[in-house]
Amino acid sequence: MKKYFFLLILSAFLFFQCQEVTNPKDNHQEASLGKVALNMDMSNAPTEVVSLKGILSNTSGDTIRFDFIIENNIARATVENIPSGQWTLTVNAFNKDGIIIYTGSTTVFVQPGITTPVYLQLNPTTGSLEIIVTWGE
Repeated sequence: MKKYFFLLILSAFLFFQCQEVTNPKDNHQEASLGKVALNMDMSNAPTEVVSLKGILSNTSGDTIRFDFIIENNIARATVENIPSGQWTLTVNAFNKDGIIIYTGSTTVFVQPGITTPVYLQLNPTTGSLEIIVTWGE
């Protein structure tokens, strides 16, 4: 009798151990993902711009890099499965030599299940200096 009881307990233990367990944290993670969509009119872009690349980064050290697809004077990028929260978006415009000639940055708050539109202005990466020298005593 003890043998059968032991086998029954062992069988029940194995049965419950083999059950598929869903991790509530994984379900929460899926529910907390968002998406960022970027569309840029390239018809007024300087002719030197040949490609655009984006970088999303957060304070936790996570970084997501992506490229824009340029077709018919529109540059498009969609980044999915981004953990919700505050991110810094940087977009760089490159010339044919791979040099950044325009850049822009903004803060984006990604919300779960929502596509967040982003408005961003790119500015030239070059500027001028006015140097003023004064003479001391």
